[in-house]
Amino acid sequence: MSEIKVVMMDLDNTLLDRTEGAYRTFRHFVASVLDIDPDTMYGEAIVQELQNWDGYGNVRKSFLVENLKRHFQIDLEGFDMPSWWFDNLWRFEELYPDALETLDYLKEKYSLALLTNGDHYCQSQKVVQNKLEDYFELTIISDDIGRPKPDPLMYNLALEHFNIRPEEAVYVGDTFGKDILGAYNAGIRGIWIWPDDGRHTTCEVERIYKISDLMNIL
Repeated sequence: MSEIKVVMMDLDNTLLDRTEGAYRTFRHFVASVLDIDPDTMYGEAIVQELQNWDGYGNVRKSFLVENLKRHFQIDLEGFDMPSWWFDNLWRFEELYPDALETLDYLKEKYSLALLTNGDHYCQSQKVVQNKLEDYFELTIISDDIGRPKPDPLMYNLALEHFNIRPEEAVYVGDTFGKDILGAYNAGIRGIWIWPDDGRHTTCEVERIYKISDLMNIL
């Protein structure tokens, strides 16, 4: 087996706690856009349903607006939910407690690359706000190249940048159908991070439960 030279990783729900960040963002949305107190039972019900409909960020934001009208009779016709979301999510998304310790450990042994799907402004602001710029030699955001994961382009661009073969890299991400499939499509070893036992697979894929688990296997 070739020696690993580069660790590539996802951002949301890998280094940053998107689940907590989304909850806080939806609370802000309910209060500032809907003018409903999120601390009431009704407000919390809306927040919880928005989280369900959001599908860990894998559902188009217009779907949330449609469901608000269908389930709560809240009409937001003409409201640009995607733009509002990109302008606000980054303000509420923070690093997992063990993220910086893990990055400090990895940076001493490997070159690091950040490969993330999403809007350029929103993802860039997350990186800056959480002071991650100095950890990554390369950052690629799907908005900048026009082809999101699982398309292998992002991975191949990273391989070219570091001038390495696929077997000299690993990729760490939480979304199987984007992160792990994308790494597989590029011939890169994928490491699937998911924080609980509620997800199962019969595929032979390496699995970790928190980002600091990388320090035990890399």
